[in-house]
Amino acid sequence: MSADPVTMMIISASIQTVGKLAEIRQLREASALRKQSYENEMKMAVLKGEQEANDRTETMLAQKANNLAIVAGSGYQQDSPHFQNIQFMTKKIADKDIGTIRLNTTMGLNKLSLAAQAEQSQYRAQVFGGYVSIISTGMTTHAKISKIKYPEEWKNVDTG
Repeated sequence: MSADPVTMMIISASIQTVGKLAEIRQLREASALRKQSYENEMKMAVLKGEQEANDRTETMLAQKANNLAIVAGSGYQQDSPHFQNIQFMTKKIADKDIGTIRLNTTMGLNKLSLAAQAEQSQYRAQVFGGYVSIISTGMTTHAKISKIKYPEEWKNVDTG
């Protein structure tokens, strides 16, 4: 196949542009999948945190019921200050544990959110770079075509 240089440059630039647009499309699809993945991970982290908090609450309620059974069997009164303090401390420790669980869940969500934002920023930079590459290819091709079509105008231009 024989073609003039201008046609070959246009074909080459077109192929590069199509390739870069396909790359950008693939980046967009991959970014959408990763975004969905981060959202799913965040939902799972929230569910796991809630499950751990609920498990701790159930443990506390079972411990309080056990304390009540022990007190009832030993002859102590349920409204005695000593027993009320035991029940209060059981709840206080459980509340502290639940607070720690919620804090850890929030920290995990923050890490996932920051990772998602960093990845989104990287995606935007790659897409921008892709479009810049397309523009650069177009400008370079235009300059080469102009140099071939109008050689007289390019004689005194320093091309480095």
